[in-house]
Amino acid sequence: MTSVDIDSRSLERQLLDLILEAMFKIESDGKIHKFLFGKPGVPLHRRNFSTEVHYSRRGLQKAAIFARENCPDYISALPLGQIEDRLSRFISENYWYLMNDVFLQNFSSSYLQIVSDGAKVSLASALKESDLFNAKERLTIYPIVTVRIESDFDGGVFCLVAPQSLLGKIPIGLPSTWVIPTQFPPFSDHQGIKGTPASWLGTRTKTSFASQKIKAAVLGALALLPHRYERYTFTGRKVFGGMAEFLDDGYSMSFGAPVTPPLSEDIILREGDKLWLQELAVKLNSVRKIDRKHIKALEYYYRAWPLSSVARFPIFFMALDAIFGDAAQATQSIVSAVGPNMGPDYDYARLRSMLGLRASVMHGGAPDVVESDKYHKYYVDYGQDPITDLEYITAVCLRHEIFGGLLVERPHTYADLVESKTGKSV
Repeated sequence: MTSVDIDSRSLERQLLDLILEAMFKIESDGKIHKFLFGKPGVPLHRRNFSTEVHYSRRGLQKAAIFARENCPDYISALPLGQIEDRLSRFISENYWYLMNDVFLQNFSSSYLQIVSDGAKVSLASALKESDLFNAKERLTIYPIVTVRIESDFDGGVFCLVAPQSLLGKIPIGLPSTWVIPTQFPPFSDHQGIKGTPASWLGTRTKTSFASQKIKAAVLGALALLPHRYERYTFTGRKVFGGMAEFLDDGYSMSFGAPVTPPLSEDIILREGDKLWLQELAVKLNSVRKIDRKHIKALEYYYRAWPLSSVARFPIFFMALDAIFGDAAQATQSIVSAVGPNMGPDYDYARLRSMLGLRASVMHGGAPDVVESDKYHKYYVDYGQDPITDLEYITAVCLRHEIFGGLLVERPHTYADLVESKTGKSV
């Protein structure tokens, strides 16, 4: 069989033909996918047939690129490797439709030339209803040990709630008896290791990848709250991490890295925080270019949070670049934008000196900023560690540019005690 002009076909049929064109019975230059199959929708233990598919590397990439360009936004945001995995998983879950044409048959051509029109129609229909074109929203939750909630927030795309409030967020179809909101994993049938979260971060997305991005942006914003001297003060306290997804017919869960570093003092969210949290929810749902820049900057800021001071230094430049960067004049554009946010202490010359360190750490001049000659010079000229200065600059700029006056840095937890002992304010 020969392909016809794909422009006359539905998107799902165009994509299906590209997938079938990448599939072979004999060994190709791509991956081999071995799997059990049965009628679509049957559980794994009832899949009584086994087979393997050989994928052309270039052909599967071509199909994934088409999907990225034509499927809904939640697919186009995925890395190509994840899209390829979804395409091959779709075939394994729906191989039943191909059985009459290809099972136990030997042929050297691609599946596209062998599969009947009837099977293609059935597969295209299944593809249209699959998560590639028609994914369902799922709630994903992350336990947080270092954030306490005095006033729950739910902005739709994400929520931050006290443990007991989790019961009001789970999908209606799932029995509440399944969930123990004061533990992680929060499921009553879990018999293994358990942890006690102080709060939950929930996201409502159509892919796990999108959930991870939202989690990073929300926690990047939370990282702007602690006082600058407490933001990177970590202790040996025990923190844990993981995630759980609520699905239509059950759940999935896994342990993982903690979502925040082991802060010395908990972050407490109160009623007044709902203004900036709502602004963040609006930006997460926005397609405006400036809002997407803001979200990227928060993702970078979150990435730097648990790292050592030397390791997070270059990532702060990435966060500033995300908002202010101009490829044609990278350093100058940031200096011009940062200056109005920082006041007279950070004049043009000082910011130029600070941004001069950018080249050292971003372009191979020094693996660590402390190895740069410019690091020592900045210290001598201004009496401040440029690492500490950049931490301060980045936090001030992100709070101002992204949230205006809505998100305000917390006072130091022990400000009164410090002032009474030293006579200096923090």
